[in-house]
This record gives sequence, C-alpha cells and structure tokens, in this order.
Amino acid sequence: MSSSATTPGTTPTTPSGTAREDTSRRLPEARVYLLGLVLFVGMIGALEVYWRGRAFEPNVPDSPDLWAYHWSRVVGNDPNLIVAIGTSRIRTAVRPDVIQERLPSQRLIQLGVNGPSGSLGLLAEISRIPHFRGLVLCDLLPPLMAPEQGREQVAMARRPNTTAHTLNTYLRSLLCDRLVVLNSALSVRNWFAQRDSFRPESVGPRLRVHADRTLEISYPTDEALKTIRENRFRDYAGRYSKARRYKNMDEFREAIRDVADSVARIKQNGGKVVFLRLPAAGARLQLEEATYPSALYFGVLAETTSAPWIDFRELSHEDDLDCPDESHLSADSAPVFTSRLVERLRRGSLLGQ
Repeated sequence: MSSSATTPGTTPTTPSGTAREDTSRRLPEARVYLLGLVLFVGMIGALEVYWRGRAFEPNVPDSPDLWAYHWSRVVGNDPNLIVAIGTSRIRTAVRPDVIQERLPSQRLIQLGVNGPSGSLGLLAEISRIPHFRGLVLCDLLPPLMAPEQGREQVAMARRPNTTAHTLNTYLRSLLCDRLVVLNSALSVRNWFAQRDSFRPESVGPRLRVHADRTLEISYPTDEALKTIRENRFRDYAGRYSKARRYKNMDEFREAIRDVADSVARIKQNGGKVVFLRLPAAGARLQLEEATYPSALYFGVLAETTSAPWIDFRELSHEDDLDCPDESHLSADSAPVFTSRLVERLRRGSLLGQ
C-alpha cells in the first residue's frame, strides 16, 4: 500500500487548511481589540465633552521634571534661543506662541519659577554653558538680588536628571495640555463630594499651566480676587519688611558684582542679557517702588553689568496692561505685552541673528 494513503473516515490536513483556520481564529480577536479601542475612545470623548461643558480646561502638572526638560534645551551655539528666567511674573507675561508668531526663527524656553525665588543664580549657571549665544530675559526685583535668594533655582539646575525621564514627562505634559480628563483637579473624590456644584470656581483660583510652562491665572469671582489680592499683599509686605536693605548704592553695587561677572561671560560667548522690570499695579506696585525705586536700582544694575533693562511702563499705553491680582498680567494682556517687548528688543538690536 502506498504510504500516502489515508485511513478511511479521516480528513487529510493540508497547509492551506491550517492557514485558513489560523486566519479565522485571528479575525475575531482583531474585532474585539478594535471594538475595545472604539469604546475607549468614545468614553474619553464623552468625558471630555462633559468636563468641558462644566467649564474645566486642560492643565499640565508643573513639576521639577518638566522644568528640567526645558532646562536641558538651553544649549550653546544657538543664537536663536530666548531663555526666560525669573518668577511667576515672567511665566504669565511672556508668551511663547507670540514669540513664535513674531519671530519664527527664535525659540523661547520658559524657566520661570513660582514664588519669591531669585534668578541671578540661574543666570550664573547659564553663563557657564559653553558657547551660549542666546538671549536671556531676566525677570528681577531688588529684594531677589541677594545671593541667598537664588539658591532654589541653582539647585533645580544642578538636580540630577536622565534624558529619558524628563522627555517622558514632557510627552505626558503634551497630552495633559490637550485633554481635560487628565486635569488633576478632576478627582473622583472631588466629584462625588460636590457633584452638581463641582465647577472650576469650586477648586479655587485657576492656574493653568501649558506644556511650554506658560502660566495663566484667572479668578472665578471678583470677591475671590479681592480676598486673594489682600492676602497676597499682606504676605508680600511682610517679606519686603524683612528684605535686605542697602546703606547706599555703593553697597548695592558691591552686592551685584557677581552678576556683572555672569553677564560678562555670556557676552564673551556671544550671548546677551536683558533685565526686565515686569508689570505690577495698585498697592503692590506702590510698595515695590517706595522700597526699591526701579529707576535707581535698575539704573545701577545696568551701569554695573553693562546690560540693558526694560521697564514695563515703557511698553504700557495709558495703563492698558491689566494685572488683576496686582502682580501678574491677565491672559488677555500677556500677548499684548509680549508683542511690544519683541518690538522693543528689535529696536535695541537685542535679538540674535
């Protein structure tokens, strides 16, 4: 008998038959995965519509890792870099989208840090980056010029980080910048506790952070704004009462001698530094000017460092720059301020080529 014969009652198995069975087995699995994906996307879309209908917005968690990612982008041999350093004021006042629109070849890196933290230590760190040729916009107030005021930002710059970790943080921030469902304020606990009353105003002032670290601050009601303004002013006045006082301007010149060295190193590399006196209003502005007059202190700073300074009042047209809380520009005024700042930098030939 031939070896190819088959046993009666059995069906021969062929390679093509096996392929058909494998294909038919895989098709239902693919349909299940596709259906699961469609349901997931639909659920996310429904949640997006729900939360946006309640006036919530996307928000990026501001973290040292996100700051570290942007700090890693400050490199040498790039004359098109614009690096913004300082406090939350520079985060609300200088808009990367306006810079991109008005100066397509330039890149703004936002390194402002919330709170009473000085930026002169970070300026020194930038001055040590080999061949740094960009422009540094340095938000500054006299009480934050003392060396001890800059330690926080120096520690952030020297904090060990891995490229992969900070990049992952940035990629997550891009998602958070677009999806409301990733807003950390939308916790299940908050929703169950407040249900129908759970709206943006129920979670306090809105500090909206973007992936590029732009900061927008808004207040739900005029009463909330008034209360926050008063509380912040009391805290700020207390800090000013304890701030370092200089016996005379010679003592102040000596105190900022290291700043002159930092500016000189940046200039030697082909970079530039511009000091900014950023917008303030009302009682906050009166306190700042009464204690440390800008014309006097920034004038001496410019003379000692040979770096220009720009006063926000130079860019204001009949006080049209709105600071609702007296120390941060509104989201509507920030693009106006940034646009005028760009023109001022152009007139002063302060932009990289």
